[in-house]
Amino acid sequence: MKYVRILFNSLMMAVCINISLAHASTVNESTDKIVKQPISQNQKAIENNGSQQEGKQISSQQISKEGTLNINTASAEELAKELNGVGTKKAQAIIEYREKYGPFTAIEQLQEVQGIGPMLIEKNRNKLTY
Repeated sequence: MKYVRILFNSLMMAVCINISLAHASTVNESTDKIVKQPISQNQKAIENNGSQQEGKQISSQQISKEGTLNINTASAEELAKELNGVGTKKAQAIIEYREKYGPFTAIEQLQEVQGIGPMLIEKNRNKLTY
């Protein structure tokens, strides 16, 4: 049943992406321009933030890119602090699942952790990486 749910969520995500890209091309804008624009803006923000915080050291386990948290390397405290709807118990459950089954290969795989559902993943999708 879990695999059917993961497959359904992946299919829905693909449909949503295709619909938004199709809409962008009908508005006479290049889909590459729309997709790449936020990335370039994020890179500028990261560069500006990096020049402002030269004295501060950010570990690779905490935040790999500005605003993203690696679910394979973050500690329970970092997960609980950065993610909406995740407390210390859910964060610890993520760590235990990761230790038992190995690193996550997709963000949707978090649904296999007890107490984490698709709504929690959707609320935090823009903050997560693996």
